[in-house]
Amino acid sequence: MNKRLFVIGIDSAPKWIIKKLSSKYKLKGFLKFIDSGTLENLESTIPPLTPVAWPSIYTGLDPSIHGVTNFFKLNKDYTKELIYYDTKRHPPFWEILARNGVKCLIVTPATVVQTGSSNVDIITGFPLKPRYSSNKLKNAAKKSGFYGEPEIEEGLRQGTLKLSEATKIYSESIKNRSEMTKNLITSGKYGFSFICFTEIDRIQHYTLNMRNWEDFVEPLYRHISQFIEWLISWKNPEDVIMLVSDHGAQGIRSKFMLNAWLINNNYASIKRTSEKPNPYETSNLENNKASRNKLEQINVSSKTTVMKFICASVVENDIEETKDTKTLDMKSTKAFASLTNNPFGSIWINDSRFISQRVTEKERNKLKKEIIKKMLAMKDDEGKKLVTELYDAKKSKDNITPDIIFKISDGHTIDIFNYSGSELFSVPEPARNGDHTREGIFGLYPNSFKHSKYLKVVDIFEMILSFYGINNKEG
Repeated sequence: MNKRLFVIGIDSAPKWIIKKLSSKYKLKGFLKFIDSGTLENLESTIPPLTPVAWPSIYTGLDPSIHGVTNFFKLNKDYTKELIYYDTKRHPPFWEILARNGVKCLIVTPATVVQTGSSNVDIITGFPLKPRYSSNKLKNAAKKSGFYGEPEIEEGLRQGTLKLSEATKIYSESIKNRSEMTKNLITSGKYGFSFICFTEIDRIQHYTLNMRNWEDFVEPLYRHISQFIEWLISWKNPEDVIMLVSDHGAQGIRSKFMLNAWLINNNYASIKRTSEKPNPYETSNLENNKASRNKLEQINVSSKTTVMKFICASVVENDIEETKDTKTLDMKSTKAFASLTNNPFGSIWINDSRFISQRVTEKERNKLKKEIIKKMLAMKDDEGKKLVTELYDAKKSKDNITPDIIFKISDGHTIDIFNYSGSELFSVPEPARNGDHTREGIFGLYPNSFKHSKYLKVVDIFEMILSFYGINNKEG
């Protein structure tokens, strides 16, 4: 048999956690990469979010090109519309491999709807319910007891599920997915296999600022390590195993209320509303015939479903309090924050791109410079520099691009929801105890082909194709 490549995706896995847990708990699968292979940082997208970074891994394209720059996009009337990676428009690496005669097994890729190649066996993953390209896969899943990533968010939010119970549920999910994949790999003649584990990210959001975070996170990494250990023992000598993650993770001790800062600096205004507006605008999807199948798969018709899927990064109303419902008054707002709700912030100037324009094109650049100057002078809740990096957003024909993108200091995340007068920092809610970083992982075992030590997620696509001697991105 020709050499094969096995890619293991671990959503939100950073190098520092893998090294710490592998050393302390002797996770033999990961130790093979640390001791005998390679384990490096992999730079994620801006922002480092699951629906943004995974498509960049799949396609080798910047988010401004593949079109997914967040979970949602911002419309001209300020509503949010769920966006999704279009595999027909930008084929993922497995479709290009399949066109070149490589039989592919794809197990639960994040943020992907079904693809149509007859040379690809695929089971869809988070945030979708599993869909199977054949009865063979459906039967394999049933035999192994795998029914997709279990839902834990609602139970954790309502207090009916303990974190320790969520860890057990997710450990079982990882074990069942691993068993299913083992059976499929050993019984099928696949030249390429990709399996993606997304449970890690969900648990880390709730635990990484806790003293005993390892108790909840380590069992999940251990079961993935055991799958890697099996794969290493089973593979042929010329086969290669690759590890990738879409982004990294960190513990969060404080959240910065970005819209509150904009309000307090007279860039934005709020108004009270008689009823809470619906933050999920699906009408554009519903009226677009080409999107109906996508809408059916994603099931965005209810807020509850979307909240379950999107976890701590869910987009709610931009200004929202429990007792008094408030929202931004766009007719008197010059600049506002929206969409991004992690350590990377996004600010839009309320100009001619929006229906309630408040800033002219002539005023726009002056206002942007003024906001940036004030942001760079901001201090965090410990008196240290808050804004650590500033970025220029690449223009995208698919989205209204933010005017200012920035990163805040480690241990902080951004809140665009709440306004509490002069208070700009607050304790994060349970689902925000951990959040994302740009430092994911890249690993090879054995370390058998050349690569840069400064890899970005967009580089993975070309590396996978080059393994099979395919150099053209379109295959």
